[in-house]
Amino acid sequence: MKMPRLSLILMLPFLHTYRSMCFAPKPELRRVLEELRLSPASADLA
Repeated sequence: MKMPRLSLILMLPFLHTYRSMCFAPKPELRRVLEELRLSPASADLA
């Protein structure tokens, strides 16, 4: 599926932010993600 060029250009800021949060999360976000990963509810999703 090919995205229209304008849609792709509009998504770039979101993708950059998402990538940055995943690869180099701030300590607060890292803590939240770690707590989610260790929570019993996350085991139900796996």
